[in-house]
Amino acid sequence: MLRDNMKNITITEHQKLYFSSKGGQKNIISKQDAMYLQQLEEHQDRKIFSWGRNYVSPQQWVGIVSTPYTNIEILPKIAEEMEKERVRKIFINMLLLAYDIPVRGNIESAFQKGSNGFLDILVSIFLTLLGKELRKGIALSYVKNRRNTSKIKGSINFSKQLNKNIFLYNKFVCDYSMLTVNNRLNKIIKFSLLSIIELPISQKNKNSAKRMLSHFDDVEVVNIQKSDFDKVFFDRRTKGYKEIIEYCRLFYEQKRLQLKSGDIKISFLLFDMNKLWEKFIYI
Repeated sequence: MLRDNMKNITITEHQKLYFSSKGGQKNIISKQDAMYLQQLEEHQDRKIFSWGRNYVSPQQWVGIVSTPYTNIEILPKIAEEMEKERVRKIFINMLLLAYDIPVRGNIESAFQKGSNGFLDILVSIFLTLLGKELRKGIALSYVKNRRNTSKIKGSINFSKQLNKNIFLYNKFVCDYSMLTVNNRLNKIIKFSLLSIIELPISQKNKNSAKRMLSHFDDVEVVNIQKSDFDKVFFDRRTKGYKEIIEYCRLFYEQKRLQLKSGDIKISFLLFDMNKLWEKFIYI
């Protein structure tokens, strides 16, 4: 979360970020912050930073890392030659195109709202789109069910009936579809909202995500898997959510995790620029 008493630093990939025991100067982090970044790298079991005697440098990773004391925004290297606001716009456009998400006026609108950094802008666009659909009503879709019941509903599953109720003449194994909010689409969105709340974003976006969660009270909390995204079926009732699910996929595929050690939390959302470029040039 972006708090007023937290230090906000913006650097570019491969730029050196120095650390000292004081860590109070601009673009200088404390040794404790450096320790948290080291924990993050060890937990991910991959090389995220290059380390020197008194500095750390992010490699091909772009995104945001938030320790208990400092928010570090890492922009693409081109930010050294261009205005940071323009770089954020270019980077977000690149992300959306790479993930086959339509680029609209949402980016300009998010910037005008004074969002903090590219992650806040990305979240703001997602929440704006979701809010628009929720005003029409939460997505309902048919979910297949099977029950052993005393009344016939839908169709009898004869193979299961013979196996389970061969001597029970008042019981029927029935397959039927039920229109419900507790569907895969809504489970993905709820999972994404719960994840977003833990990201280092502005309180405004955090509060907005919490308000939207209230629409999903009757939706089960599950641990979403990558395969779930390809199993979402869109019909005339849910086609407006297709773009929203792609945003959820984008957030999910970065494998954002939260490290916890007691009351200490390190949140991050990092994009591998090498893979992103590869994805971008082949669209």
